[in-house]
Amino acid sequence: RTAAWSHNENWLLTGDDAGTIKYWQTNLNNLKAVQAHNEPVRGVAFAPTDLKFCSCSDDTTVKVWDFARAAQLSLLSGHGGDVKTVDWHPHKALLASGGKDAMVKLWDAKSGGAVATLHAHKGQVSTVKWNANGNHLVSGSRDQTIKVWDIRTLREISNFRGHARDVTTVSWHPQHENLLTSGGFDGSILFWIVGDGGEEPQAEIRGGHEAAIWSLCWHPAGHILCSGSNDNTTKFWCRNRPGEVPRDTSIRTGPAAVAEAAVAAAAEMAVRGPGAAGRPSVIPVGSGGGRAGGGAIP
Repeated sequence: RTAAWSHNENWLLTGDDAGTIKYWQTNLNNLKAVQAHNEPVRGVAFAPTDLKFCSCSDDTTVKVWDFARAAQLSLLSGHGGDVKTVDWHPHKALLASGGKDAMVKLWDAKSGGAVATLHAHKGQVSTVKWNANGNHLVSGSRDQTIKVWDIRTLREISNFRGHARDVTTVSWHPQHENLLTSGGFDGSILFWIVGDGGEEPQAEIRGGHEAAIWSLCWHPAGHILCSGSNDNTTKFWCRNRPGEVPRDTSIRTGPAAVAEAAVAAAAEMAVRGPGAAGRPSVIPVGSGGGRAGGGAIP
């Protein structure tokens, strides 16, 4: 269901449908398994020091753990339904979580108490992410909106609309702090600029995947974006060269693309009539239809 690398890149944590969190080394050697929750684990995130981590689950709770001892340190209760996402502040003992109750909650990781509750979305909050400096928090929801918060004032500074379906994942650019990328349930990837005052995406990749996008991650240098989808594919994206046709969106070979092509062919046949099979709709240049002698038009 979820996975997160430690900041020192030595450990990988995963959570599954059974409520188990597993410790993995970089060679994918599984060293430890902890029964952390009674329901599926939806999110895990490391503390800045990697000495602790947090987890969230469909059992409505967020938990803080000691990494070395695999021991629970605190239980955070307050959501009114499944908790779908959690993220640890990049510098402080502050957690952000979102859930089925359409709320974003902030928690003190040391005391286990709730710091603030943000009522903004009208549907399930599917993803929350802190930016690199920790001043901004983004939340994405099933209400098809993306909201960015200034955590210093608890004010909403951006409200983005552009997804036709649920917003399933978001990712901040590692180099440009105001650049945000989001993935949708319909397989689209949208790019946003925070603070420009607009609600429209700056760029978009419609049909990037043929099913829901569950994960987006930037290369640390910021020149490649990786996306993982429910269509069983992982794709790597980079900027097109000037004048280059986007190969990633102009050529689609999956089942959905084949079905769309079949529907389009059937529609064209219906327009042209049953006797038009095999008949070209235009006369090729140089076929003899342009001038006597059949020569090509110079």
